[in-house]
Amino acid sequence: MLLVAVTVLATEYTPPKLNGDPIQVVKNLYLDLLSFKDKPDFHRLGFGVASPYNKWLTSVKSIQDKKEIVEACIQHGGAILPPHLLQLGNEYVFSKGRETKYSMFLREQFDKTFKMEKHVNVIRKSIPSDVKYSIISEHKVPNIKRSLEVRLNKKVSSHILEAIAHELKQSDKNTYKNTFILYYLPDMKIGAGAWASTHFNPDLKVKILGLTKEKETDLSKPSVEPKGKIVGQWLCEQPFMESRTTLYIQDGRIYMKDLFKDGSSMNEEMVEKKSARGRRFQKKHGDNPYGEYYLINKDGLLEFWSDNDHICTCKKLKK
Repeated sequence: MLLVAVTVLATEYTPPKLNGDPIQVVKNLYLDLLSFKDKPDFHRLGFGVASPYNKWLTSVKSIQDKKEIVEACIQHGGAILPPHLLQLGNEYVFSKGRETKYSMFLREQFDKTFKMEKHVNVIRKSIPSDVKYSIISEHKVPNIKRSLEVRLNKKVSSHILEAIAHELKQSDKNTYKNTFILYYLPDMKIGAGAWASTHFNPDLKVKILGLTKEKETDLSKPSVEPKGKIVGQWLCEQPFMESRTTLYIQDGRIYMKDLFKDGSSMNEEMVEKKSARGRRFQKKHGDNPYGEYYLINKDGLLEFWSDNDHICTCKKLKK
């Protein structure tokens, strides 16, 4: 048997020059740290000897006791010193690049010292170019609260949501105790439940309330199909109703099975009613005070309605 050794190559990294203006040297090392803290190879290797970022660690250690750099930092306000760079770097090693209370505290000190904006360009690098968002609504209570509703062009990871949240927070130069941000996907109705939230209260908490990309994949391919002839299958992403819906016929009766994101399921018998807009179905048994029904429209999509309102449209899944 032929054994082949495979080497996983990490990103190349070249540290900044350590001569010149002492404050600029510290600033460059700080910006470098922010540029690679979110990279997978940093999360995997940290500052270990096999990591390309070990060069950054070596550079920081080499300036810790340099008199001219320490004195320049003290004269510049003394809020940060070279050892703080090492502390921030180690914090990101333990947190896998995520912000913590301590990292945010240190970053605030660096920002004040360098009189910098909040690194919008660095954060922007963490947001892929194919991810777009727009602010739908914004409400402010001066010094207290800022609330945003945002439209995303597609689903993103919690890591990208975190970067977007910081970018949105920093887009307003005013200070608020809390910043609340809700995110909606392209076809989601505003006010009917958001897909995700990122709330600074005051620390950032990221929550994906709807289906993640991974959960969508899981629901799109269930391990057990209902017995009988399948009429159609759809994926519903309405908040708090996320499910895979299957309409099928068994022993001459029509059933609807919902498989929810938590693994639970519900199976109910349905009846078909006449409709000029498509095939209409509603539950055969139980009360229906709000007149709820399902409609397979002319495009094959499954619409969910109440008496007076369209609740959501579920996309069709391939058989």
